[in-house]
Amino acid sequence: MRRMRDACLVAGIITGLVFSSRPTQAQYSANFQTNLINGAVSNWSGDYSVGSNNFADVLLIRNGGTLFDGGGGYIGSFSIGSNNSVLVADAGSAWQNTNGPVVVIGTVNSLVISNQGQVFSTWGGVAGTNNSLVVTGSGSTWNTTSTALTSFVISSLAGPGNSAVIMNGGRVNTSECDMIGTDPVGDLLLVSGVGSILSNSESLVVGLGVPLYTGVHSSPQSLVVSNGGQIFSLHGYAGVYGSNSVLVTGSGSSWRNSRDLYVGQVGSGNSLVVSNGGQLINGTTFTSGGGGTCYIGGDPNNFSPSSPNSNSVVVTGTGSVWSNFNSLSVGYNGVGNSLLIGDNGLVYCPSVCIVGYHSNSNTVRVIDGGILQLRNNNLTIGFEGSGNSLVIDGGSVIAPHVVIGLASANCDNLVELDSGSLVVTNSSAVLEVDLGTLVLKGGVLQVGKLVIMNPCASFVHTGGTLIAGSVELDPNLFRIVSITRQINDLLITWMMGPGQTNELQVAAGGVGGTYDTNGFTDIFVVTNNAIPGTVTNFLDVGGATNKPARYYRVRLVP
Repeated sequence: MRRMRDACLVAGIITGLVFSSRPTQAQYSANFQTNLINGAVSNWSGDYSVGSNNFADVLLIRNGGTLFDGGGGYIGSFSIGSNNSVLVADAGSAWQNTNGPVVVIGTVNSLVISNQGQVFSTWGGVAGTNNSLVVTGSGSTWNTTSTALTSFVISSLAGPGNSAVIMNGGRVNTSECDMIGTDPVGDLLLVSGVGSILSNSESLVVGLGVPLYTGVHSSPQSLVVSNGGQIFSLHGYAGVYGSNSVLVTGSGSSWRNSRDLYVGQVGSGNSLVVSNGGQLINGTTFTSGGGGTCYIGGDPNNFSPSSPNSNSVVVTGTGSVWSNFNSLSVGYNGVGNSLLIGDNGLVYCPSVCIVGYHSNSNTVRVIDGGILQLRNNNLTIGFEGSGNSLVIDGGSVIAPHVVIGLASANCDNLVELDSGSLVVTNSSAVLEVDLGTLVLKGGVLQVGKLVIMNPCASFVHTGGTLIAGSVELDPNLFRIVSITRQINDLLITWMMGPGQTNELQVAAGGVGGTYDTNGFTDIFVVTNNAIPGTVTNFLDVGGATNKPARYYRVRLVP
């Protein structure tokens, strides 16, 4: 499993570099000491530690000053040091670490890079308890040079409440960024403001956890992209293990993955929200390694003993977009995974969209002006899973082909249109009801061909408008076969289903061809029919001359 392998790698890096003790540097021999490098160059032969055993020590690199060290930089320590801080500020100011990381560890220690300041290291991050990293201001940058996985870490392995903030045009360039930890409070990564960027040449992983190292899967890590902030990565993981959260919010805010995205890869209770004009872009081109495939709950390449349940994605607000280059799976594994699209939010999927691939009781809801749009392939509700559903209530779903229950164990998958629209239209434009139910309560259902061939399939029409180019039914299904005029009378013929009572009902039409679904009354009843497909008929005397027109339906009472 790729992520679990990486977890071992991260644990090794942290135990080998972060948790190890570092020698106290000579210039910090007591508490409350400050070292100022102002417009000058300072060289240090090995690791440079600020407050390894002290309290409230400070390093200031200002006005074009530069600190070169031959190892790595350490702010605080897990043993004693706390409330220590480093500021790298102003154009030309830099902290150059040629052979090691820069890490903020211990308790209440901080690193601030501002006003075009620069930090260079092999890798880096923040760990411990209530430590912070801030990169702020246009031109302020932290660059990690390692090409190995995991070159930027936000960790709560040793304690909670750590934060990394990229704001006001600040930037971090790294290989892979992992949010990893086991403390139940967790950590925060915030990218906020126009021009603020976290650029990952590999993956961004939220909620990695280290189960092989600690026996605990993950703490609730949080990622927020707001006010025009941007994240770029190869793959995205919005929760490998459980209870992590991602929020992309505000006009111009975006998270762009050039390949795949996982929400709850092997864990449960992860959430991703795109709101108020935020954008989640997944996949840019097809590559040999894949590209643009999304999984809410599960991963075909990583199976977990515990199913990834109750993971969710919400896309809401005008201008909010989740755009996928390839396919989308809601519930590849697990139970109760969900996608909600509302308030004019848009989810775009040019390829296959499957709700319930191998799993049960997964849901998609499209409400209040939300739009789910497919371009080239099927929307399948219940591929092999059961009890999966698509509910449209004031939103719109546009797809070239819809299948309800393809290979499910049970005939209980559902597509329900309460209001809004379901448009199945292109050169094929087929809606297949196989192992489940199609319910039309309101709105407009427009389809080139409606196919109901499975004996367990059903279509419940209690309101709304059905526009179908053609209807293909199993000849053994319970239905009205024909309505034939005989001078002033109408002969209604229908194929009965097995049940105690088969009822032919009628309702008077209204102005413009409407009718009241509660206005049907029995005009002919057959009892104790036990043979499916048996045909019977009834002659409605004078039915051809009734004004307004009348509507007929048949009803099976089991």
